[in-house]
Amino acid sequence: RLVSSAAPRPALGYGGVDGLTGQESGENRDGFIENRSGPDGQFSFVDQSKWLESHSGMRIPSQEIFEKSYIDGVMRPIQQEGTGFGGYT
Repeated sequence: RLVSSAAPRPALGYGGVDGLTGQESGENRDGFIENRSGPDGQFSFVDQSKWLESHSGMRIPSQEIFEKSYIDGVMRPIQQEGTGFGGYT
């Protein structure tokens, strides 16, 4: 089931795994990430703050851009046109 009223979660580069692991993450808990995080895991936190703002592709979009790209470009084709998303048809 698609939930068009929910915003996509931020890229991992913004918040790392915070809010995605542990009991306190609730419905956002991601078992794949959780199992690979921590001192013995495959993922480790890297502070990317000095690069994020200089890379236009990593900036958090304005609400207007979000609505145009996500709602018009992703959700509308799936829900109204039945076209699927990308290679998923």
